Amino acid sequence: GAGVAAAEQISFVPGERTVDPGNTTTFYLVLDSAPKGLAGYEVNVSLSSPGNAEIMSVEYPAWASLNKNSSFPADNVTISGVDLGRQVQNGSTNIPLANLTIRGDSPGSTDIIVSVKEIDADGGSPIPATATPGHLTVTGSTASPESYLPIILVIVALAAVLVVLYIVWKRKKKSS
Repeated sequence: GAGVAAAEQISFVPGERTVDPGNTTTFYLVLDSAPKGLAGYEVNVSLSSPGNAEIMSVEYPAWASLNKNSSFPADNVTISGVDLGRQVQNGSTNIPLANLTIRGDSPGSTDIIVSVKEIDADGGSPIPATATPGHLTVTGSTASPESYLPIILVIVALAAVLVVLYIVWKRKKKSS
């Protein structure tokens, strides 16, 4: 039958990671299959909440001998790889595209979104592919100004007590 060709899947392995602020973790970007081989790809990777994390670097697999990317650190990068040696053959599965190192910046979470610009099979025909976002959680609590209120009140009260004690001490010193 003349059906619609199923799209290949691009996803992160693992799909979710957790990191402390200031630390990094690595997400592996993988193409599930290339029935007609893989000539090359270009994708954009972006963070849905740029304030929580930053993309620090990318490493390419050995097959992507020709590769390039936009500069780091960034919240949005374009990465590409070309299989000059035709190492990714027909029927290849679980093909590594890139390893992305991401740093947690502040508590919260962000999706890691992949937008496919181009993926080509050997011979140049486009590979239809859909991408599943990854997810990074940066640990820690986000302290709101209200949570500091009790501490601020204690400091103000202590300061007031110290001022009163100082005034009393000064008066006693004068009267003696």
